Amino acid sequence: MSMKDFIIHGAMGSPGENWFPYLKSGLEKSGHAVFIPQFPSPPNHSLERWLEAFSGYGKEVDADSVFVGHSLGCPFIIDWLAATKKGIRGAVFVAPFYGQLGLARFDSINSSFLREINWSQIKRLAPKRACFISEDDSIVRAPLALAFAGKISSEKL
Repeated sequence: MSMKDFIIHGAMGSPGENWFPYLKSGLEKSGHAVFIPQFPSPPNHSLERWLEAFSGYGKEVDADSVFVGHSLGCPFIIDWLAATKKGIRGAVFVAPFYGQLGLARFDSINSSFLREINWSQIKRLAPKRACFISEDDSIVRAPLALAFAGKISSEKL
């Protein structure tokens, strides 16, 4: 059985942008099944709509699955794990945060993604975790990403 990987884009994102196609290609060459769902963008952007968009993929998720989230994809992964309580192999978080960014254009559309989280439960559900953090990201500033990494006791890469 091949590993199943799920790449989750950020707010106003799409499966064909950034490094997603490159990562998908590399993982597929290694025999992985890779899924990159398209999530709603504003004005149809909310956690509930993202969960609905992902509902068809949920049946593909198993204990060997790995999630890779970028920006708002990171809170979505946390929220999905908290909602489903489904265990996975692990998660990689790129430009992670869980809270307000201090940028009105994002904070207003991301607010539904930010809930009370049992971080100990998340760590049990995704036992392997790593964060990729940039020191000069203008949207997800390093202190926010480092705070996220601390909440999930992640490696900081």
